[in-house]
Amino acid sequence: MSRLETNLSNEIRVLRVDVKSSVGKHIWNEYNVRSVPTFILFINQKPVWRTVSNVPNSKIIREKIANDT
Repeated sequence: MSRLETNLSNEIRVLRVDVKSSVGKHIWNEYNVRSVPTFILFINQKPVWRTVSNVPNSKIIREKIANDT
């Protein structure tokens, strides 16, 4: 996760959410999260891609950003 933040620090903002907090519970329900970790990529405040369990590769995220902007 830290590597992802470092590699993409100029391109995206990475937020970590504790699923036990009130905000985390809201996100859990709002985006139908069913396991952790779950990574959701938002562009223009809309979820455009998600993956579960594995930290995504920086290259994949850059491709998603390029294709969805």
